[in-house]
Amino acid sequence: MTLQTVDAIINNFNVPYNEITHGFITGNFVSQSQSFSALNIIFYLSEWFKLDVKLGIDKLNQIIVSLPFMDMKICTGIFKTISGMLGRSIFKYQSIKNTFCKSLLQSYRNMKYQEEMDTRFRDWSTLEGIYSLSILAKKYYTELQLNNIEIPIDLTDLIELLKRDVSPEVRNQMEE
Repeated sequence: MTLQTVDAIINNFNVPYNEITHGFITGNFVSQSQSFSALNIIFYLSEWFKLDVKLGIDKLNQIIVSLPFMDMKICTGIFKTISGMLGRSIFKYQSIKNTFCKSLLQSYRNMKYQEEMDTRFRDWSTLEGIYSLSILAKKYYTELQLNNIEIPIDLTDLIELLKRDVSPEVRNQMEE
């Protein structure tokens, strides 16, 4: 993302959503981080100035829905960068909350399937993806609990699956 993009967001609120969305799917951690920073700025400004960001919510929903179908490395990068946005009110909206939890659960199931298929060659990207997902799920679960927000059943199911994961690192993450 360029400085012009940030300037357009802050000064004109002319949001280049296509450029932001493209940053997520590049697989480049820097581009993903910059895209999440842009979305974070958008949602921060929308909360502060009470702006309508329906298009931003729709774009975030599109990214969230596609998580289970993304390349493992791209998905892992998104897990790592999205955790910084979990405190935003956007993640407390019912539609985002339900979609997000359902996508996390499906992503975990897909990763476990991939892990089972790669039994001879332990793929580090799968293990890293599951670990990153466990950190994100635990953080989101805690965030919802702290704000007295109802925990979706998909997130509860995911936490239970993570508590029984074969990886001690993942299980320990759930116990903290």
